[in-house]
Amino acid sequence: MPESGKPEDVRSIHDTILALDAHLDIEMTFFTPEQGETSGFQKLASLEKIKEGGLDAAFFVAYTDQGPLTSEGYARAYETVVGKIDTIRRVIDGPLQAKVGLALCPDDVHALRDSGRIAAVIALENGYALGEDLEQLRTLYSLGVRYVTLSQVGHNQICDSKWAPGQPEPLHRGLRIYPKIQLT
Repeated sequence: MPESGKPEDVRSIHDTILALDAHLDIEMTFFTPEQGETSGFQKLASLEKIKEGGLDAAFFVAYTDQGPLTSEGYARAYETVVGKIDTIRRVIDGPLQAKVGLALCPDDVHALRDSGRIAAVIALENGYALGEDLEQLRTLYSLGVRYVTLSQVGHNQICDSKWAPGQPEPLHRGLRIYPKIQLT
């Protein structure tokens, strides 16, 4: 392996490894074309930027804001997440099928890379959307979710967050204990 640290050496190493972004936020404009001529328009991520950066795979994150710890709040968040997952899957299975594929296991990631496509793995950020029914995790798994962050900004029904503005006291003193759930 080259040790000079020259850009061409770094590039050669990058090109031989599987480059994966473990957290790619999906904002509203993600699947739309770039609009460089529009003042103030800047996408956080796009397929063009993924290719330019040499990524082989990315976790596409379905995120929901923290809301009230009520059945109505959980239901709204769950609907939001399912909608984002549906959008990711529809675009991957439709117009971007030749460029991106859904990876449900590590072997899929490698197969997609070998075929010249970007591997998309779906993630859920903020377990708040699971509500108090962890069986919903099974449903999200069946839709392609392969990792879940338990909290984001604020304490939720699953655990306390490191960052909880306006919520000075922990709710659970860490992680809330749930009955065992098996996904397979």
